[in-house]
Order: sequence, then structure tokens, then C-alpha cells
Amino acid sequence: MSDRPDDPDAGDDLLASLGAVARAQDEALDALPEDDDALRPPDAAEADAMFEAAFAAMGRAEEADDEDAPAPLPFARPAAPPSPAPAPPRRRPLSWAAGAVAALAAAVVVAVLTLGDPTALPTYTLSAGAGDQTMRADPVLEAGERAAYGPGARLQLVARPAADVPGAVVARLYVRQGEVDTPVEAPLQVSPSGAVRLDAVVGDTLTLPEGDAALVLLVRPADLDLDDAALLRAPDPAPARRLIHLFRFSR
Repeated sequence: MSDRPDDPDAGDDLLASLGAVARAQDEALDALPEDDDALRPPDAAEADAMFEAAFAAMGRAEEADDEDAPAPLPFARPAAPPSPAPAPPRRRPLSWAAGAVAALAAAVVVAVLTLGDPTALPTYTLSAGAGDQTMRADPVLEAGERAAYGPGARLQLVARPAADVPGAVVARLYVRQGEVDTPVEAPLQVSPSGAVRLDAVVGDTLTLPEGDAALVLLVRPADLDLDDAALLRAPDPAPARRLIHLFRFSR
């Protein structure tokens, strides 16, 4: 028998015990002589004895049930469900603003590669009174024909751009001997289109050293923030232009 209030066998055990007591009482009454005292109801002492006997029978029934009941199972905590696998990180979509910035940057790069340096001067050609020279870069000093000049000779140089130059340009003249570039005073004229003209008399308005040398005409944008020395010896003087006229001066 179980002492749990929700056990359905508890009521059955009590009824069975009370039934056993009732049957024992009936058997005791049948054994009594048939007189009025035998049929009287039990007094208080007899009633107490009957209930004590009934509860004693119930206790023995409970002990028998406890001996036959299986041992309680130890409490076991249910296993925790497996943790779900972490979701892969989600890549944030590229916003329309970031995409527009990337497209604009790519367009700027393409424009720079296509148009080049917007401040670079166009190609210049140089012509001299002693003959024409067309050049896009410095000629080798040992190659080409040298113009011969003496005292009182007229020296004319004209440097023309392939296209009109929109901005202001500055022209300077140097004499190159070996690795030395020496600035010389010369009557240089610059036109609005960017062309440069030299018309001088050797020994009068232009002084030349004796022997083989070269005149270096440097044409540069007026707002270029570079010194002449870097442009004179650079492999490529862009955005400036460097033109050379080979000569030999003898007295």
C-alpha cells in the first residue's frame, strides 16, 4: 500500500481491511448466545479495539506492499540537446552609396590613364637657321649634324608646340658641356600659343663657348613647382619639354 494521496490502491486496501474486520465481527456475533445482550451495539472500549485491529491490519498490508515494490530508480537528469552548429557569417551587402563611390573611383582612374597629365605640354619641334631638327626627346650628343658658328654669326631657333598651349609657359636657355648645364642670357620670345623663338647674334646678344657644345632650350609650364636642374637631367622632363641644338663654335 502506498501513502501517496493520488495512489488509487490506497482506497482499495482500506476497504479490504474494514471488510476483514466486519467479517470477524460477524463471526464473533454468530458465536454469541442469542439473547438481547449479544445483539447490542459495541460500547466505546469495544469500538476502539475494533478500529485498532483494523489499522493494524492496514499497517501489515502496507509493509507487504513495500517489500514487493521495486526499488525506486535513481533520478537521472535528461541529456541536454546538442548545440546547433554556428551559422556562417553573413556578408554585408554592398550599399548603393559604397557602390557609387567605387564606380566613381574607377572612372577617375580610367580618365587619368586615358588623358594623362592634364598639365603636360604638347610635343615641340625645333628648327634652326643652320638646318632643321625635329625631335621628341634629347638626341645623342655624338649623333647628328652640328651647326658651325663664329663671331658675328646669326643664330635662329624656333620651338613650335604640336597644339596651342592654353596656359602660360616659361622658356630658358642653357649651354651644355659634358655634364655641366650653364644658363645663358638670350633674347627669347614666347608667343601666346606657346611657341618660343630665339634670334641672336653670336658674340653680341649671345655668348657661346669655344668648341663642341649644345644649346638646351627648356620650355616649362609657368606654374610648375620643379627646379630646372631636375628637368634638365631627368630621363623624361614631362610635363616640361627639353629641346637640344648641337653646335661648334670657333673664332
